[in-house]
Amino acid sequence: ALEEVMLLNVASQMPLAELDELRALFRSLDLDDSGRLEAIELVAGLQRAGWGISEAQEAAKKLTRLGPVEFSRFVAALLPSKEELLMPYLRDAFNRLDLDGDGYITTQEFRELLAGNLKHTTNISQTVDTMLEGLGDSMQRVSFEDLSAHMGGICV
Repeated sequence: ALEEVMLLNVASQMPLAELDELRALFRSLDLDDSGRLEAIELVAGLQRAGWGISEAQEAAKKLTRLGPVEFSRFVAALLPSKEELLMPYLRDAFNRLDLDGDGYITTQEFRELLAGNLKHTTNISQTVDTMLEGLGDSMQRVSFEDLSAHMGGICV
């Protein structure tokens, strides 16, 4: 869940000029020109980006659990295979989520983010606790260094 939140945040804030290649790929996969990708179209896109079939199928299943995927979620799905796009914008995403500017994203800041973005989640506190497992310190907060190391570890 932490990865999904951060990837979506980065993807939604990236300059369009940086996304030309991914936009062309999205359009080529969007066979019905709906502006959304079904799971099978998403699998094809992830494979064209270099993902293995099983990883692509697993990611597509997760990403389409709420329905077809629009462009920003497609970009978020591909960012782990495009580390050169992800990492430069991670600091900006961190700073947007660090609401009080103290250098940490706290459980409260994550709760506020999730309350606005994951309305289908019934237990936000449990979701935040799950997101932060293995990250940050005993006060359940995440530094940029922790986040950067974690996100770098998910890159293909």
